[in-house]
Amino acid sequence: TELARGARRFDALQLSYDDARKLKLLKLQLSAPAPDNPAERDELSSLSSSLEGDYGKGKYCRSANGTESCLDITQASKILAASRDPKELLDVWQGWHRVGAPMRERYSRFVELANKGARELGFADTGVLWRSNYDMPPDPFAAEVDRLWAQVQPLYTSLHTYVRSKLAAKYGSGVLPADGMLPAHLLGNMWAQDWSNIYPLVAPPASGEGYDLTTALKRRKVDERGMVRYAESFFTSLGYQPLPAAFWERSLFTKPADREVLCHASASGWDAPEDVRIKMCIQIDAEDFQVVHHELGHDYYALLYSKQPYLYRDAAIDAFHEAIGDVIALSATPGYLKQ
Repeated sequence: TELARGARRFDALQLSYDDARKLKLLKLQLSAPAPDNPAERDELSSLSSSLEGDYGKGKYCRSANGTESCLDITQASKILAASRDPKELLDVWQGWHRVGAPMRERYSRFVELANKGARELGFADTGVLWRSNYDMPPDPFAAEVDRLWAQVQPLYTSLHTYVRSKLAAKYGSGVLPADGMLPAHLLGNMWAQDWSNIYPLVAPPASGEGYDLTTALKRRKVDERGMVRYAESFFTSLGYQPLPAAFWERSLFTKPADREVLCHASASGWDAPEDVRIKMCIQIDAEDFQVVHHELGHDYYALLYSKQPYLYRDAAIDAFHEAIGDVIALSATPGYLKQ
């Protein structure tokens, strides 16, 4: 925060493109900039840690036949992926999302403090800071996003309508609301961001034989590190270097038995090329097989850009980083498992 604020001293100067860009990137490094006030800085840090910690250890506890059982995010996600009972799906989805309700007040204060920090850096609020990270002014950037969305909206609307018709055929029209929306709990994923778990329900009739990757992985007795080894071999087959030793020593592949952690998958460049990592509680299934490849896409990007100046090591825009990860994940077809 101090370095980002110090960069403002040079805003009025005529600098070389390279220097001006580095100073701008320095200000944009902070996703939640802290205010200058020391007490508010400490408060923002504390709020961030508590919100992430509560999310990571959140559980949905329910009673059945006089016995209480508690589901963490991994267990709840397994039910959403496999169950076809709409009542159970709704119960688990609503139950786990209640984890967020006690966070509302703290999160509102977190946003308030982050917006104050953004204003001290010269941005109207944190959202404007985020939208300034794309080599164009924030308002034209928002307009460009709307333009691109208008291009893909017809395809998405058709996909949405088709999936809705298949879900209605499975569960009955009474389970789906009359307003045309898709209930998130029926889409096989806690955040409705990946619909692959409901593919058997929505696949077109002539979609081919298909390939059960989850069954293949379990038949081969692949463990969590084995999943990562498959992903690493994908990259080395393209001519890239093996992952550094620190990756295998410091990454998180399984949920620890002695503490709660945030299992949502992520990758970190840390100190590439010596240290890159992933953090996820890997499940042996097709979904996490793709996720592992996606996360290693981030790590290999960090390895390949490690010779750049520090502020140039990240992607030109964060969306490009995600696109690289998804292209890798989609390219990692299960065919090479047969080798």
